[in-house]
Amino acid sequence: MGTIVGNNRIIRINIKPKFTADLKGKFLFMRHGKTDFNSDHDNLRQINPSYIDCHLSNKGIEQVKSKQKLINSLSIEKVYVSPFYRALQTVSLLLENHPNLKNISVVIHPKIAEIGGCTHDFIFDIKQNKKDFNMNSNVKFDWSVFDEYVKKIKWDENFFYFEEFNNLNDDLKSKIYNNLKELYDKNEFQSYINELEKLASFRIKNHKKFESISHEYNRFLDFKNNLNKIHKFTLKDKNKKILMISHSSFIKISTSPGPYHEKIKRPHPSCHPVKNVEIISIYF
Repeated sequence: MGTIVGNNRIIRINIKPKFTADLKGKFLFMRHGKTDFNSDHDNLRQINPSYIDCHLSNKGIEQVKSKQKLINSLSIEKVYVSPFYRALQTVSLLLENHPNLKNISVVIHPKIAEIGGCTHDFIFDIKQNKKDFNMNSNVKFDWSVFDEYVKKIKWDENFFYFEEFNNLNDDLKSKIYNNLKELYDKNEFQSYINELEKLASFRIKNHKKFESISHEYNRFLDFKNNLNKIHKFTLKDKNKKILMISHSSFIKISTSPGPYHEKIKRPHPSCHPVKNVEIISIYF
C-alpha cells in the first residue's frame, strides 16, 4: 500500500503495477510519433501557431515506420485512436503494411485525446482530419463513435474537448467556445488561430490545466469500462490485441496505481512517463 496526501486527507492506494513495458497484455497503449512540438525542448511552452494539431515530424515518421515490423507480427482485433492529427497519422503509417489490414477497424475515440495541455492540444479543423483519414483510405477509419459522442454534448465537433474542461467555470467556457466557433463558422481562420493561441497562453500563464488530474483519471476509467464491455468475449485471448494510439498525459495517467483526490495536481510518482512510439501493456 502507498499514500497520497491532498486537502489534508490521506488517501491509501494499492501500488500494484498496472502496466508492463512489453506486449504481453490484451490492451496495448502506444504514444504517437514525435512532432516538432515534442522536439522543441527549449520552448515546450512556446505559443506557436504551427503547433496547433501538428503533424508528425520527419523523425516521428521514421519512429512509426520502425515499429511496423513489430505491429505486423501481432494479431490486432481493433485499434482505438485519438482524433488529433498526430495520432491519426501515426496509426495510418503504422498499419499501412499490416498483413491483416483489411480486417482491422480503427475507431476514432474522443476519450483518449490529450486535453488542453499546450498549443498542440487544440484542434484546428476536425473536418480536414476526417477528409484526410476516412473510410476510403487503405486503413479503415471509423468516425461513428466520435460523431455519436459529439451529438450528446453541447460543443461542436471542433471543440469536443471542451466537455472535459472541468477546471474552467461554465460561463467562461461558454464565452471562449462561442467566440471560437463564431470565428470558425465565418472562416476567419487567422483570428481563429489567434484565439487558440490566446487560450493556450491563458492556460500556461495561469499554471492551471483545463482538465484536473482526477477528471483525467476518471476519463480513463470510463474508457476502460467501455472496452471491457465491448470486448468481453475475447478478454481472455491475449493473442488478439486491442491497440490504443494516444498521448503522453493520457497514457501516463492510465498507469496510475490508484484513484485521485480532486485537489491532487500531479500524477502519482509511479506513473510511467511514456516516450514517443513506446508501447506498453496496461492491465484492466
